[in-house]
Amino acid sequence: MKLPRNAKVFRGQLDVAPFMGVFLLMLLFIVLRQQITFVPGLSVALPEAVNLSGIQGPAVTVIMDRQGQVFFDNQMLNPAQPGPLTDFLRKSIERAGTPVTLIVQADRDVRLGDWTRLNLAAREAGVHDVLLAIRSRNGTQ
Repeated sequence: MKLPRNAKVFRGQLDVAPFMGVFLLMLLFIVLRQQITFVPGLSVALPEAVNLSGIQGPAVTVIMDRQGQVFFDNQMLNPAQPGPLTDFLRKSIERAGTPVTLIVQADRDVRLGDWTRLNLAAREAGVHDVLLAIRSRNGTQ
């Protein structure tokens, strides 16, 4: 059985408008990719230093963003009310059974008043060592 052949070579003009529409949409998606995609998490710009040593023993980490909001154990705490933060820190000390070191991952633009309130809440909870987390940079300056 022989099938009829009706395919012909296209010899007309190509319409550019649909291709330009798809191209511009693709360009828009690529350029605005970061605004379209929601990335969960908190952006904290830690200060940098060279040749830092680590800590010994158990540690508890608290994150403070540039607005002074405190995050502990994936929960946002009000820094103006040190009660919940103090309670969380006391529970962490009880779980560890030994003195813990509080590591504060604070943004480099945190105000001194917010930093002081956090230190006072940690002291009230029984934490003796409060350290500021600094991003280690390889090499020398």
